[in-house]
This record gives sequence, structure tokens and C-alpha cells, in this order.
Amino acid sequence: MGYRVDVAVITETNLKKHLDHHFSVDVYVMFRPDRVWAVYVSNRTKADVWAWPCDRDSSQFEMFWVRVQTQMHSTFVGALYHPPRPQYQPAALLDYIEAGVDAVTAMCPSATNTIVQAGDMLQYRQSH
Repeated sequence: MGYRVDVAVITETNLKKHLDHHFSVDVYVMFRPDRVWAVYVSNRTKADVWAWPCDRDSSQFEMFWVRVQTQMHSTFVGALYHPPRPQYQPAALLDYIEAGVDAVTAMCPSATNTIVQAGDMLQYRQSH
């Protein structure tokens, strides 16, 4: 709250044992799809989970998209957790991310859209 960020992606939280209301922040809307990590979006903006049709098995990836809208533009945040020992090949994750970016640009080709990828990819950076 002190930095007045519009979007914060929080990973590796161990929140799954706790209810959402224990971690709510007054001026933010929390999106918490699997209770392990969360995305907080300022209530000064409109936001929703953006589900895109994908023919790949998306359940293997710990990723979801949040669309943040203002009067001037939309920002699509791809929130990701890439675990230290994933059950998939890292190249498959990159293909999945690319497919998501392609879906955003196909659905909203406007130059006023922004795509942000955020989250924990430490294991990927260290191994490649």
C-alpha cells in the first residue's frame, strides 16, 4: 500500500490453509485461483480473471491471466509460478506463455494494450 502499486503478484505464499479474508487488503481486490499464490489489483481499476481458450492442457501450469482495465487501456498480467521440479518440460511452459500472448494480441490487437509476465521463474533462470 505504501508504494501505491496497481498490481502485485505474490508467489510461494503457503496461503492454501487459510481463508481469503485473512489476507484481504482494503484498497485491493485479491485474485487467488489455487490458494497458493495471489494477485492483488488496486480497486482504482477494474480487473477480472481473463480465461482464454487454449487447446493445450493448461492445468499442468501454475499460471493465470488477470485483465486490468482503465479508461485509457487494458493491461494483461500473466501471473506465473514455475516450481523447482516441474512435471513439464520448460519449453512447454514457454510455448504456453507464447500462446497466451498470441491470444491476447488476437483478441485485442489495439496498441493501447500492455502484456506483463510476472511471478516466480527463478528455477528457470538458474537452469537456462
